[in-house]
Amino acid sequence: MAASDARSQESAESARCRLYARLCDDLGRRQRSAPNATATAALAGELPEGERALRVQLCELYGVENGFSHNTQRYFEAAAAAGAAAGAAAIGGVGSGAAVLRRGLPFALALRFDRPCDTSSDALTFIFTFEGNKRSSRELVAVINVDPIELPRGDNKEWYAAVQTAQMRDKNTATFKVMIPCSARVGIWNLTVRTYKTDLKGIRIPHTLNEYHSPDFIYVLFNPWCKEDGVYLPGEASRRECVQASEGKVWLGCARDPVSAPWVFAQYAPAVLPCAVLLLQAAGVAPALRGDPARVAHALARAVATRLVTFKDDDGVPVDSWARERANDGVPGQWTGSVAILEEYLRTLQPVRCTQSWVHSPLVVTVCRALGIPCRSVTNYESAHGCDDSLAIDCEITRHGLRPLLVGNAADEVWSFQMWNEVWAARPDLPEAYSGWQAVDATLPAANGRAGSGPAPVEAIKHGLLGLGDEVRTLHARVNGDRFLFQENPDDPDWLLHPVHQEQDAVGFLIVTKKVSKDDEKGDTDIDDITQQYKYLKERTGLNNLKPSIRKEAALDYNLAAPEVTFELMVGKTTFGQDITISLHVHNQSTDPRRVTVTCVLLARAVDCRGGHAARLKREEGTLMMRGGQREKIQLQATAAEYLGKVRPEGLVRVFALARVQETRQAWVQERTILLRKPRISVQPRSPAVEGREVTLAFTFANPLAVPLTECSYRVEGSSCPPRAAPFRDVLPGEVVTFEETVVLRQPGDHRLTASFCSRELGGVVGRGVVPVQAA
Repeated sequence: MAASDARSQESAESARCRLYARLCDDLGRRQRSAPNATATAALAGELPEGERALRVQLCELYGVENGFSHNTQRYFEAAAAAGAAAGAAAIGGVGSGAAVLRRGLPFALALRFDRPCDTSSDALTFIFTFEGNKRSSRELVAVINVDPIELPRGDNKEWYAAVQTAQMRDKNTATFKVMIPCSARVGIWNLTVRTYKTDLKGIRIPHTLNEYHSPDFIYVLFNPWCKEDGVYLPGEASRRECVQASEGKVWLGCARDPVSAPWVFAQYAPAVLPCAVLLLQAAGVAPALRGDPARVAHALARAVATRLVTFKDDDGVPVDSWARERANDGVPGQWTGSVAILEEYLRTLQPVRCTQSWVHSPLVVTVCRALGIPCRSVTNYESAHGCDDSLAIDCEITRHGLRPLLVGNAADEVWSFQMWNEVWAARPDLPEAYSGWQAVDATLPAANGRAGSGPAPVEAIKHGLLGLGDEVRTLHARVNGDRFLFQENPDDPDWLLHPVHQEQDAVGFLIVTKKVSKDDEKGDTDIDDITQQYKYLKERTGLNNLKPSIRKEAALDYNLAAPEVTFELMVGKTTFGQDITISLHVHNQSTDPRRVTVTCVLLARAVDCRGGHAARLKREEGTLMMRGGQREKIQLQATAAEYLGKVRPEGLVRVFALARVQETRQAWVQERTILLRKPRISVQPRSPAVEGREVTLAFTFANPLAVPLTECSYRVEGSSCPPRAAPFRDVLPGEVVTFEETVVLRQPGDHRLTASFCSRELGGVVGRGVVPVQAA
């Protein structure tokens, strides 16, 4: 124990020595660039030294040293890795004097005066002012009289400050301890120091006031480690995954074949923290409300949706429609991290053009984690979007596929997948059971017409508590519901359409996120199925879970007879570049020996993640004459040559199968989305990596196509490696492709690097590998 105390004292003394050296080096520069010390009330010329107040010459916020106790040291490590000059310019002072602190914890600062501090006659006041506070508010201006000695305090709910060391080695420098309350507003704070002389009774003498304005920012963040903070997340593993992890995954693909794509969140990168604060200000959240994590998360989601990215060009045309959609700043499948998008936004203050409609979710993860809010990305496969709250998606069967029925000027639709986010936050405005994971959605306008919906408690979504707000109603409808299919009834001109098929659980088929404490760089075993957190799987939620009055208004009770002829659609997993084979198996279960005539249609279309049709790939029709008990099948095969150039970068194909029994007028229809899987890029160092030294990395994959790849480019990035993109030569059919990049990794340990490759013929090839780095 004594040895441990000795080491702590030695470490503290070493830190103070480093501080003293830094103060001496920076004093001249700071005084020239920021002449802040001003005597405000020297009425009769300069007072004698013994009668005038201290003058602050320099303030040191101990940014790096405080970072270790506040779990913010990685902000400074990232700034150092990016380079001192770039870091100082990009993040408003982090790495050059500023501090990144979490509320609910004390921090240390040091002041250098023009003479030694005498705690018996010198008094100090710290004034912390919240950036953006345009009017006086006691909540946004903290005025703290510094105690001459540190007194025991039992909580962290109020600001306070005390002298820790009145004199250091140079005798003109003192250190102080300041407590940030657990309810402090999150963002940038500025520090002003006022100094006074006191009389023999300890009363401050007003005309001796001196004032100093620190030139360095103080970033105050939420604190998931503090039990009194609204974002407190139990479990160190959960905090590592949802707060500290700077790399992760987003889930794409389709409901029956989900596939992951690596994403570099890089919330510690120099540009991210100031960009998060800027977005929070741009969202119009009143400074007094920036201590509420639920409000802050909703504001960030809204800002990402409306200000950070756009899917339209200067003429309002969706980027999907650009004739040339392969520029490196907007390649489908090319974005693999948040930093490049945020840096471009900071440079231009204009929305960044992008063709990936799902980038909202990982961007929200980045800015939320940067501010200390636990956040994760969630993917909902078969996500409903409609104009009503009936939990019923109505579609008409046509020979060209399913056509959503219009209700007013809008129609119900089901997306192949949709992403939103979950943030962990207390909800003091709701019963305690609804604190925890809150869903926020930055992809579409909410029910009130504003972009971004939420926060909606996940527990309330599951139970269908629609009275808690439009956000719960909207997200409940996206994960619950049945699809009802109609067709024309020629025998009843007064009722042109009648129901022929009901698909239960057609909506919210699978809801996933990344599993805590598991990383699979080569596969998808780290997927976490959280469907049961959003809906009941055994007992039907949706209509049966609503109140009777709501259910009566919500949907009709369709009574559909059991069919005599059954159908089964069979689709195997297909790799991009291989032929697509689809089979429809038909079984006449009737014991009647008579024949029935079955007309079948199979149709394959390329679609995007929102279910929009990009192009028809192939269509097959057939008529089967079947006796009772007979089995038959009809098959569709689309070759790679038939779908290349038509399939979207997401690699999704929607299969539509329609069958009619002429004698009984039975109709059957099914839609299914399949994924054309693409190769993954492997990452290997050419030699053992050593911290601070260059290492060459090889990125390899095989061209799965029988055609050359042209107009190629690639991108490489990681949380410890800034994004870099470069063009690449044409690739031969079936060639094993290798491209190399030389990087410098400055910290020992495992580093994850992500790569993407894009060409005119094949886009969205991604991969990530772990590079172990040895200590120098």
